[in-house]
Amino acid sequence: MSTGVPEKYVFADFSNGDSEAFGKIYTYFKDAVLANILKIIHQPHVAEDILQDTFVKLWENRSRFSDKQSVAAWLFRVSYHSSIDHIRGMLRAKLKTETSLLLEEEGKMENQQELLHEVYHKEALLQEAINMLPPKKRQVFELCKLEGKSYAEVSEALNIAKSTVKDYIIESNKSIKKHVLTKYSQSSYSLLLYIIFEHL
Repeated sequence: MSTGVPEKYVFADFSNGDSEAFGKIYTYFKDAVLANILKIIHQPHVAEDILQDTFVKLWENRSRFSDKQSVAAWLFRVSYHSSIDHIRGMLRAKLKTETSLLLEEEGKMENQQELLHEVYHKEALLQEAINMLPPKKRQVFELCKLEGKSYAEVSEALNIAKSTVKDYIIESNKSIKKHVLTKYSQSSYSLLLYIIFEHL
């Protein structure tokens, strides 16, 4: 956080709609909140958008706050969930694209509702598999496969060897595919999921 902790009255003024008080709170918290977002979203321009959106929501909910602790807790909770939602949105978009291409090739695009239903099931299944990964492997997988980072970029960001990044991705892919095929081993649905995971 920035130096210069706002006086108690600043939070009271903010709660009452004082824009100058809001500016002081923004200046004090912005760096720490942005750092929190960047731990999850390794895309500075996206992280900045989430930061601004978080503070807009803070202003819209200003009447709920009266002290530093309540503002801090709210900012970090909302910025965290917004970051996770962004990751899920990227995953959803990727799955929709992959599924649309597969079904188009098979001439099955006439039933859009069925497609949407399948997409949501795949998203849930993939997220379930990702959540089962050990924390470090999950972080590497999301950076490489969901955010499109190179092995070199992830190696530098997390201060681990490039070979370790590669090993984590290989092991994570195996774990995810095993989870999918274990749950749907007797259906063609599992094959479709397997093909999509090949592109991850």
